[in-house]
Amino acid sequence: MPYAGLNFGKVFSIDAQIQQFAQVKQQIVALIGANATERLLYRSIFYIVSGSNDWLNTYFFPGSPLPHLYTRTQYRDVLIDKLISQVKELYNLGVRNIALTGLPAFGCAPSQLRAYKSVNGTCIAWLNDLARDYNDHLRPRLLGLVDELPDSGFAFQNTYEALETVLRDPAAYGYTVVDTACCGIGKYGGFLNCFQGFPVCKDVQTHLFWDAYHSISRFNEQLVDMVWNNGPPYSYPYSGKDLINLLREKRL
Repeated sequence: MPYAGLNFGKVFSIDAQIQQFAQVKQQIVALIGANATERLLYRSIFYIVSGSNDWLNTYFFPGSPLPHLYTRTQYRDVLIDKLISQVKELYNLGVRNIALTGLPAFGCAPSQLRAYKSVNGTCIAWLNDLARDYNDHLRPRLLGLVDELPDSGFAFQNTYEALETVLRDPAAYGYTVVDTACCGIGKYGGFLNCFQGFPVCKDVQTHLFWDAYHSISRFNEQLVDMVWNNGPPYSYPYSGKDLINLLREKRL
C-alpha cells in the first residue's frame, strides 16, 4: 500500500517504483529503440517482494486506524487486489515474467515475539495463520493471470514454507538461536531494528535473525536456493529456475 512502512521514514511504494520503471523504460527506448526494449523486457524476469510492511508496520502498528476501517479479511483482499492490479500495470508496460513472494512466517520474527509476549520463543501462531491465509488467497490469483495475460509467466515464491523448513530443523542449516536477534535490545532483541550502540552477538552465523525483523544474509542465500531451485511447496507452479528455462524458450 502507498503508506506501508511510513512509520520508519521515507519509503518507495510499489506504485512509485512502477512510475520510476516507466521513466527508466523511456530512457532505455531512447538508447536502443522501442523494438529492442520490447525484446529486452520480454526476456527479463521481474522480482517482487511485498506484504510484510503492509501488515506488521501498517495494519498492526500501534495507533493505526486501519483495523477500524477493515477487518483482517477485508484488508487481505484489498492488498491482494492492489497487488494484482500492479502486476497488470507492469504487464501493460511490457513486463512478461514475474516472480513474486508471499508472506513469510512473520509470527516468528523477534519483533513479534516481543510485541505479543511469546512464551519461550514460540512463534505467534495467529500471525502465522494470517500469513498462510494471505498466501493461500494470493497464489491462485497470481497464477491465474496466465490465462488472462498472453505470453506471461509467473512463479509464486513461498517464503513461508522456506522459513518453516529451517525452523523445523535449525541445526541442519547451521543455527542455534532462532528466536533472538543478533543485534537488538529488549526481549528477544525485538525492540526496534539494529542501531549504532546496540549490543551485537558474538557469532552472527548462529542466529537466524540479524535484527527485530530481518534474517541474516546466510539465511537469505538459503531461502533463494529453496525457492529458486525447487518447485512446490517452495515455488509454484515451478521453480524460479524453471521460469528462466521457459523464458529462454520464448522467441520474439
